[in-house]
Amino acid sequence: MESVYRELGLSRQALHQQCRRDMGQQTHHKHLFEIVKEWRMKHPRMGSRSLYYSIKNIGGIDLGMELINLNNS
Repeated sequence: MESVYRELGLSRQALHQQCRRDMGQQTHHKHLFEIVKEWRMKHPRMGSRSLYYSIKNIGGIDLGMELINLNNS
């Protein structure tokens, strides 16, 4: 495994820290997708920009327009 870490140019600790950060970010995005899905069900004709500002104003939730556009279903 050490050769794999060396080939990637990472230490074992750095790799595990990155994995932990990625898992936390995925959990955060999943929570945001649920909020966006709920809002889209209640307001099906609301556009992405209006939805973004509405959700941002209600709870100070930090999300980007790209997350709303990804969940544009």
